[in-house]
Amino acid sequence: MLELHIYDAASSTKHGAFNIVESCGRRLTPDEYSSIDLAIIPGVAFDQAGNRLGRGKGYYDRLLPLLTCHTIGLCYPHQYIDEVPHEPHDIPVDEVLY
Repeated sequence: MLELHIYDAASSTKHGAFNIVESCGRRLTPDEYSSIDLAIIPGVAFDQAGNRLGRGKGYYDRLLPLLTCHTIGLCYPHQYIDEVPHEPHDIPVDEVLY
């Protein structure tokens, strides 16, 4: 499962997998997910309907149904395509910025 952590300052980060900077603040419990105001979701590709193509591990497929906040998919223009293959259980993001 993807872990969500409180970000409170640059000093509460560490370099994780692939040398990506990650928050190492206090971990949120699923009961606290309702306090999240906005989630920015990465992806390999997005379409106009907000469907998302990930990397195949299902981390965000398991997380998105637990969130009640506004979700934004963030991608480069070449990652915004006409249609992303999706299934009924896939949860689209609310908005895509590219």
